[in-house]
Amino acid sequence: YDTLPIHIGIPKTKSVLILGSLILLVSILFFTYKILMDQPMHLAYVVLTLILPNVLLIYQLSTASEKRDFHRASTLIKVIMLCGIMSMVVFQWLSIYSSSIA
Repeated sequence: YDTLPIHIGIPKTKSVLILGSLILLVSILFFTYKILMDQPMHLAYVVLTLILPNVLLIYQLSTASEKRDFHRASTLIKVIMLCGIMSMVVFQWLSIYSSSIA
């Protein structure tokens, strides 16, 4: 297979992945600050399922050295993607739930 680690090496690929994760993290933080600061339940979901796992991912990528470490990071990326997709359903449910309480 013709993958990025084969072309540029594992250390440079780790740097690219860390940079991409940092860009994603900053984007999520900006979105959270601009839109969700007045919605505590939405904010809690984003922090627990997107922000903290992204910080953990950056740490895992920076310390990864073996195949097992990269597999764990890959699994975490998939969990983060699933939580991001599920956020649409959760936010819709939270909006309906919070409007029925008020």
